[in-house]
Amino acid sequence: MTTMPFAQYYLFVVLSLIPVIRIFERAGFRPWWVLLLAAPDVGFILCAAALALKKWPQRRA
Repeated sequence: MTTMPFAQYYLFVVLSLIPVIRIFERAGFRPWWVLLLAAPDVGFILCAAALALKKWPQRRA
């Protein structure tokens, strides 16, 4: 079947939603950025680029 690769990708996305939401929240971003994961084959690259290119808030220890 030709739909199986996308089914496996979206299963992986569903399983990684909670950890990625926590990463965005701890970085100080809104969790709706996780919707970038819905883009097949480039979703995780887009999330990593969003984390890399945005300015992170300064935390004091």
